Amino acid sequence: MKRLKLITVLMALLLAAMAMVPMVSAGELNKDSGDIRNLIESNYIPVDIANEHATITMLNMIQSGALDGRWVGAKINPEYQTIYDVNGEKLFYQFTVEKNGGKIGIINAAASKVLGGSVISIGSIIPSISPEDLNDYSKKVVAEKFSGYDQISNKLICIDYPVVAKMISLKNVGSGDEKVLIIDSRDRSIKTLDSFTIAVDSENLSFYKQISLDDMKHGLSTWDQGNNAFLSFKEKWTSVNPEILSNYSSMDISQIKQILGNAKVGTTASQSLLLQDGMVIISGLTHSMQETSVWCGVATAKIISSKYGVSYTQDRIATTMGAKDSNGNPIGTNPTMELVYYRATPANYGLNKPSSTYSDTPFTTWDVAVSEINAGLPFKIGDLNSEGLGHARACNGWLINGGNKYLLVYDPADWGWIYWDYVSPGRTYRNFVFVR
Repeated sequence: MKRLKLITVLMALLLAAMAMVPMVSAGELNKDSGDIRNLIESNYIPVDIANEHATITMLNMIQSGALDGRWVGAKINPEYQTIYDVNGEKLFYQFTVEKNGGKIGIINAAASKVLGGSVISIGSIIPSISPEDLNDYSKKVVAEKFSGYDQISNKLICIDYPVVAKMISLKNVGSGDEKVLIIDSRDRSIKTLDSFTIAVDSENLSFYKQISLDDMKHGLSTWDQGNNAFLSFKEKWTSVNPEILSNYSSMDISQIKQILGNAKVGTTASQSLLLQDGMVIISGLTHSMQETSVWCGVATAKIISSKYGVSYTQDRIATTMGAKDSNGNPIGTNPTMELVYYRATPANYGLNKPSSTYSDTPFTTWDVAVSEINAGLPFKIGDLNSEGLGHARACNGWLINGGNKYLLVYDPADWGWIYWDYVSPGRTYRNFVFVR
């Protein structure tokens, strides 16, 4: 979701909610008695289980080549951040992956079984500002700009998956005035709102709200199946090397492959659970970070263009797409605008893919993505919601890991964001642009 539009929608929702909802205390915020909230919270995953699943997933992906050689010798830091949904429920346990004293990646592990998969995203999702620095910065902002206010709550929330922000609820001791601050981890931009009231039914903001109750129930059974697979992995791996889940960072790739390979010898049932399920990656893409908050579609086009040896600047691509207003200021794109660039000839500063098209009705699916990737065609993937807001990314790979499905995305939201994105059962996408 593009940053400026996201905050506009958020503020509109909050102002609308203020007209209908009386001011409440911190303990009452974002509460409802619906089945969905109860289902989410009654199926929270213990963090030690989430850590173990993250470790097994990472080792599987290293063994298969889904994660490159930089991940060999890396280790998951057991310290973690809890990322919340905007409606207040736990969403992810975020683990950093470290090597030689530096961070090389992030694993967002599910905090509730309703998400279906154990690992929702894994890859080089390194934020511009760390959660620790963001916390220090938020304290400074509160101290300097909100004297007389006490903090009611302070949480990391997912605002634009997988982007996080700091949400701080404040209350003035004297007047009783309440405010909420949202500090974006990408650029430290601050939005001050007049009330800590998030519309519970906001499909624009809540990650959980994107999932129906039926799909959440399906997610429970999917998580249980995946857990059984992970228990099988753990049993077989530790029978070969009892210390693998604690000492994996001291092993080289040949040792990891040997242990995982020996663990499946003669075990036909377990073979169907391993990475031989399949993986295809289209090579040749170069990552680019969007140069403005609304040019994710432009940057995605630049990423896809790199596959074909075309290196226009984002400004040039934006001009072809018409992604500027009459004053030359950046504006967001839609599939129709993006197709202008993809179809245009080199003489008109385009990618020269005249058969390019897009699909958003009916919704596009995992199977459609796999078909495109198998044909060697990277494409634009977007998660448009009912308000027409969305975030563009390039997609160039698919993977099945222990029965869990993932797509490989190049996300222009920040520098170097390349990660495997979990495709939950029944998940659909409202916007693909096929570059053909």
